[in-house]
Amino acid sequence: MQKTKGYEIRASYTDEVSELEKKNRILAKEIAAEGIVLLENDGVLPLHADDIKIALYGNGARRTIYGGTGSGEVNSREQVNIEDGLIGQGAVITTQLWLDRYEKAWIKGKERYIREGRAKLKKFSTEVLAELIASEYQYPYGDEITGDDLKNSNTDACVYVVSRQSGEGRDRTVAEGDYKLADVELENIRKCASFYKKCIVVINTGASMDICGLDGIEGINAVLYMSLLGMESGNAFADILYGKSVLMQQQMPQYLIVTAVSFGKQFHDIPYPFLIRFLIPPAVPFFLCRKCGTWPVSLCKNAAPRIECCIVRTGCGP
Repeated sequence: MQKTKGYEIRASYTDEVSELEKKNRILAKEIAAEGIVLLENDGVLPLHADDIKIALYGNGARRTIYGGTGSGEVNSREQVNIEDGLIGQGAVITTQLWLDRYEKAWIKGKERYIREGRAKLKKFSTEVLAELIASEYQYPYGDEITGDDLKNSNTDACVYVVSRQSGEGRDRTVAEGDYKLADVELENIRKCASFYKKCIVVINTGASMDICGLDGIEGINAVLYMSLLGMESGNAFADILYGKSVLMQQQMPQYLIVTAVSFGKQFHDIPYPFLIRFLIPPAVPFFLCRKCGTWPVSLCKNAAPRIECCIVRTGCGP
């Protein structure tokens, strides 16, 4: 710490990683792991240490969403995506060709987005500026998984990561590819669930998402909700996948994943417990009382300081 004209300057003057930063990074990973929630599991999780070959797909595999947009976006020294997190655990990713195809599509789309934005700025106005701020680059979903992709992956374990962006200047919409899964995502997950013995779907988003399309797909062994977990996202996920961190089966995420029922602005100011209790039944209700099935626990007469709760998969629709 240095002093200049009576002011204390706590910012570092070098790129050296401090001991405090190292300790905070360990803590960040622990906290991130506690934010991952199990939605479904038929016993496939945690994976065995011998499951080192992983077929990895989805728009969040390499381009994992770490935080929000606008003031919710934070620049950190390093951000670990899911692919790198798994590799750090000793996993071998066997779908590099599919991931490389996705990366090329992502870069091409980003370059087009920048070109179009610069072209609009040539006719600068406050309206144009507001439009650009609200039009965050949207990640592509990825192309179709081919028979060769499946065959050449040479493994029986698959992880498919579905990511969505949201935040300041980027509101979500009730549409395919936003709140709803895109057709290509559903088809790819269907192929993976049919081909791989162990198929794990990961939802990487900081806001609500409709996952009811997964109900009609047989062969999905586990579903994980992974929110916006910061710089240690990939490492925390890998710890959960291989059982090196305790999976929080009874922790409620900030935003619950809801059913396919479309809802508009008229519901925005309604408290969420009221909304899902009386208007929209959830696809995955959290904190059900094991004694009587009451949700939320606060409405249960049997509630105790350490009441036992469980996650129950009820299906979708009213």
